[in-house]
Amino acid sequence: YQNEHRFGTRGAGGAEVGRGGSLSRLASPLSPMDLKSIKGALKSAAGKASKAAHEAGISAYASAKGAVANAASTATGALRCTREYDLDAPVAASGGPGCLFSVVDATRRGKGGTTSKAAAAAAAAADPTTPNSRVSVWLLDKRALTEDGRHSKEEVEQMLQLIRDDASRMLRLRHPGVLRLEQPLEETRTHIALVTEPVFASAADILAKGANLAGKQRERAKSLEQATGGAAGAAGGDSSSGRGPSASGETGARLASAKLSQLEVKHGAAALAGALRFVHESAGLVLRGLNPGCVVVTSVGDWKIGVGAFAHARGGADGGNRADFYLGPSGAVGYGSSDGEAHVTGPLPLVPLAGYVAPELVLGVTTGGSGGAVAAEPTGSVDVFSLGAIIHELAGNPPLLGEASRASVGGGEVGEGEYRRGLRNARFVGGCASVVSRMCAWDPMKRIGSAEVERDAWFANDVGLAALRELDGFIQKDVLARAAFLQSLQGRWDLFDARVTQYRVLPPLLTELRTPELQPLVLPLILNLAERQTPEDFSQWTLPHLAPLLATATGHTLGTILKSTAKFADRVPSPETFELFVLPAVLRGVAAPEVLVQEEALRQVTAAAHKVTPETLRRTVVPLLHETAVDTAAAAVRVNALVALGKIAPCFSVPEFDATLDALHRIAANDRAAATVMCVLGVADAMGKVGGVNLIASRCLPLACPLMLAPGLNRAQIGTASRVLGGMLRRVEEARVATAPPAPPPPKKQPPASVEATGASGGIGGGADPFGMGGGADPFAASGAATDLLRGANAIANVGEGTQGTRKGGGTPVRLTPPPGVVPRVSSATQQLTAALSAGDNLETLFTDPGYRPEPPGPMFAGMNVHPGVGVGAG
Repeated sequence: YQNEHRFGTRGAGGAEVGRGGSLSRLASPLSPMDLKSIKGALKSAAGKASKAAHEAGISAYASAKGAVANAASTATGALRCTREYDLDAPVAASGGPGCLFSVVDATRRGKGGTTSKAAAAAAAAADPTTPNSRVSVWLLDKRALTEDGRHSKEEVEQMLQLIRDDASRMLRLRHPGVLRLEQPLEETRTHIALVTEPVFASAADILAKGANLAGKQRERAKSLEQATGGAAGAAGGDSSSGRGPSASGETGARLASAKLSQLEVKHGAAALAGALRFVHESAGLVLRGLNPGCVVVTSVGDWKIGVGAFAHARGGADGGNRADFYLGPSGAVGYGSSDGEAHVTGPLPLVPLAGYVAPELVLGVTTGGSGGAVAAEPTGSVDVFSLGAIIHELAGNPPLLGEASRASVGGGEVGEGEYRRGLRNARFVGGCASVVSRMCAWDPMKRIGSAEVERDAWFANDVGLAALRELDGFIQKDVLARAAFLQSLQGRWDLFDARVTQYRVLPPLLTELRTPELQPLVLPLILNLAERQTPEDFSQWTLPHLAPLLATATGHTLGTILKSTAKFADRVPSPETFELFVLPAVLRGVAAPEVLVQEEALRQVTAAAHKVTPETLRRTVVPLLHETAVDTAAAAVRVNALVALGKIAPCFSVPEFDATLDALHRIAANDRAAATVMCVLGVADAMGKVGGVNLIASRCLPLACPLMLAPGLNRAQIGTASRVLGGMLRRVEEARVATAPPAPPPPKKQPPASVEATGASGGIGGGADPFGMGGGADPFAASGAATDLLRGANAIANVGEGTQGTRKGGGTPVRLTPPPGVVPRVSSATQQLTAALSAGDNLETLFTDPGYRPEPPGPMFAGMNVHPGVGVGAG
């Protein structure tokens, strides 16, 4: 019947038998096609029924297993949430009534209960919409409330009941301005735990700049040990306990550096006002206890009403908390509060902090008849007063009602006189004074409602806040309206500080990356705004949204991404993440069909090379550059590919040297253009610097030397090529000289016998070298000088012969006068020749000096072998 009801069948006449159909229509014979349809429908129904039964059995088993786990948790004191989530070491925040709760970040575990924090982080990065991958766990150690004996069991039980009621009310509410509970409150003998969406900090933590978390870091070790049944200590050791100074210091530094701008305070206050309007109008509740410990800022920058705000709520379906904390004129009713440094050991926060409670809840309402103060049913205006006091303090001003009304340091009570004194001394200061004075008026009838808060001039006249409101509803506008709004913001991005940019501006812009029409407009804005982010924030917030575009972008969009490769390299913290998201886009650009995109990608290879590992460069980048440089028909692409190869050459190993040299030979054989030749020389030189002298001498120089003959080189390029080749040769020479053995000393040349005799008689003697070959002089230069000297002597002899015949050539006769002061005057011609040869002057100048005057005594060449045909005195 269910199958008929849902799917229907057809009779022989084609009439449908469905809901309310008559079975009498099936009386006619059925065709084989009808029978086949009926059988298929019955088979499908049977399969669905079997699957439903199987799922019901699994659900029943899961329910039974959950009940057993809850019973085991209650019996052993171990929290079930600590088996489903991995809790981080440090306490990230605090909150709740009196900030009793310690808030820790946590990551959902994988299937089978195995710890997979890295896998969860990777999944969250790959898919930003992954639900519940990160949560916050709120822990309250019940033993700390009773172990010091300062609080009775009745007081502790009353405090715990307030927390239970608060969590129950929060679980029933679903609103963007109310903190979301991921699962119901969990309670064991020793702990209470709440699992919420990720929380950055409470307003109390921000006001205290993290100083209020010091004591909670010390309590973290023993409390978590009991909460997890000892598993935390076994799994994480001391680091999981958070007792180290680094964990506490990191959290404190994070909160100390969290500076809230006026724009963020305005936007957050407007969000809280909207949440109050929902609580008052839709839920029918009056909170009565809103304070900084109950206001939280989530990890995505949203301001929400958090844990503890509903503990004293009145109204709703169940009537809420009917207890009053009205002091009355005598102030006899105890008004407990909590010291910011001692949340647990101080008084239990059975009632909210007096400094944020409306006067009518503390002092009552004055009636005209009796003149006394009586308790009255609270309205939504009491929460507006609390919100105004919180805004006044978060805007950078002192507490509205002073420190005395916030807490009693000694743990006592707040009396009427003290509270009235705070009201009288209240001063509305700062830019928010106008709206806070209207929200915190003493008379509840004069206060503005939650719907009127955003209409105040402090909100309405802020251009940045108006822009943020537009961005909040950005997706609801059409494409043209969105494009026009983004164009109107050009040059005005300085309105937003770093936190507002990250949490309020970037998310809607990142969403618009899915709109192809807006990608050319949105992408440059995102990449420019990302420069304000830290590398961790960029990887967590921006990069996951850019990942789909990085994987699929082409054409102009890909070119825009490639121009920001250096920005990606600076913002992405780890090489693994860069290789996963950014490097594929660069490689896809190198292989793109558009020449301009290829050129841009090749220019960005160097920026990408600094971020990836050498193994990745050798495995993926270098082969692609070889292929591009060899196969491309565009000269600009080949040049850029060769330049990229030269810049990443330091990562090469032997296989890359061989492959690159083979590619260079192929390129040089087919392309002798000047730009290509110079790039080939540059790559060879870069590889030689890395590969050593063996590679230079055997592979690089044989490749580079013939390139000097390339016809397209101009003079400047030839000079550059010469210097490159000279540098290669010099590196080979330096390496060889450093390892080669020293040269043997030159053998001493024995002088002839006649020279020895002359030396003995006062000529060339003492082993002197007449041709100046000693002392490292060039032997070829010395031998050439001697040859020229002998040639001059023969010429003088021929001049002597010319007295008997015709002299060849006229002119000034040769005079052998050495320059004054260079060759000393000697008495004989032999000594003059010896002195001339030993002098360091140019011989040609020496023997053509016109100032030579032969001395009268003796011929010049006496004692030398003179041509026999020359007569005495003829020379």
